[in-house]
Amino acid sequence: MFASFLTAALFSLSIVCAGRAARTVGVLNANFARLALSLILLGILAHLWGQGIAGPGLSWFLLGGIIGVGIGDLATFLALVRIGPRLSILVVDCLCAPLGALIEWVWLGTTLDAIQIIGGIVILVGVAIVFLPGAKNHPRGLALGIGCGALAAASQAIGAVLTRKGNDANLLENIAVNPLTSAYQRMLGAFAILVLIYTFWNYLLPRRKLAAPVEEEPPRERWKRATPWIIANALTGLTFGVICFQWALVQAPAGVVLSVLATVPLMVIPLAWLLDGDRPTRSALLGGGVAVAGVVILLNSRTLGAALGWAV
Repeated sequence: MFASFLTAALFSLSIVCAGRAARTVGVLNANFARLALSLILLGILAHLWGQGIAGPGLSWFLLGGIIGVGIGDLATFLALVRIGPRLSILVVDCLCAPLGALIEWVWLGTTLDAIQIIGGIVILVGVAIVFLPGAKNHPRGLALGIGCGALAAASQAIGAVLTRKGNDANLLENIAVNPLTSAYQRMLGAFAILVLIYTFWNYLLPRRKLAAPVEEEPPRERWKRATPWIIANALTGLTFGVICFQWALVQAPAGVVLSVLATVPLMVIPLAWLLDGDRPTRSALLGGGVAVAGVVILLNSRTLGAALGWAV
């Protein structure tokens, strides 16, 4: 479980850094730059201390990166621009964990015990309490925005299960692939799909660039201001965050890992308060308390199950 919490903390920092970078040079440019930097870093680490592109699980990790990071990130952005961040985060985070558990159960036969299911539900309820009251619904784009959010959640869930499938493929051949290697292989797939998306939006549809920056200043100055945030975003999110994510999926079912990751928006609250002066509301504090209770339940699932006489 420690790997899951560390992943959530790193992803929280990554979100703050990504927001700063995207507001300066645009979402697609910032995403492409952080992914390229992360791929280089992971490639160096994986080829020095990992297995590089070796292992029977390579195809599963590549596909997981294409769907989970490539398609999932784009769908998340499309939801953000239509229904706003609060409702988007609510849809993605509340659907991702149960979808991941459902897909893993149907495909891999991995089941969660009753206490783990209750803990995951409590976490998601906490996230809903935080973000649902502040959601801004736009009737014209609501259905499409929710659809994009659902697609993002499904993509992330499928990506997580594909990672588990890759781990299983390696284990069947008695090959121990460390998280550095699986994270690098996953990022290769994500980078491939993002190159296609980046080329399409910037060259085939130049007038429809995603979220172009609003600051009227030379591009060199914008990139100069954005570079520290892009580097921090790449390190905390797609590099060490993804490594910890791969580590977590080796230790626990996808449903448990994704439930813990649903607390990422809650962890962002104090960071936003510190950096942007965005004070948390009462619902945010209440939802945070509920989500923490869910995390405690997950951490003590075996103890609680034994106390209740449930099989875990």
